[in-house]
Amino acid sequence: MNDLILSPLQSVYIEVKPNGLIIAPDTPYSEWQNIGIALQLLGTWIEFALGDWLLFGEKRYGEMYSQAIAETGKPYGTLTNYVYVAKAIEISRRQENVSFSHHAAVASLSPDQQDVLLERVKAEKLNVYQLRQEVKMLKHGAANTPAAGRICPQCGYDLTGE
Repeated sequence: MNDLILSPLQSVYIEVKPNGLIIAPDTPYSEWQNIGIALQLLGTWIEFALGDWLLFGEKRYGEMYSQAIAETGKPYGTLTNYVYVAKAIEISRRQENVSFSHHAAVASLSPDQQDVLLERVKAEKLNVYQLRQEVKMLKHGAANTPAAGRICPQCGYDLTGE
């Protein structure tokens, strides 16, 4: 993320608190609008940001980074998931308009498979459940079985009745 995107969060018109945002009464409309855009973007990439931050800490500081983990206030399992996904999908291959949950769903696949499915997410507007079903079929070879294509992509129901 570049400084231009985060700069509204360093505005003189706001004060970021652990439990909310205080906005000055004299905040101009354009500044208020930019703050909203920055907050939205922050919400969409924070999992990757924390994963990348933890990966760096692990490499650079070793055992010492565990103290920083405690400061995030997030459960250990959540943070290890962030690290797993960040490690599995390098920054250059992450899709900006695709959620972290979508990326997490494909993290166990090869990079080529990840890329194909993440492109499908964008093109076909697959939700996370649909993507997980695709991953499941890909991993278990279901795409080569007679039932392939007969599983409801919405609910996973086996339309063959088997």
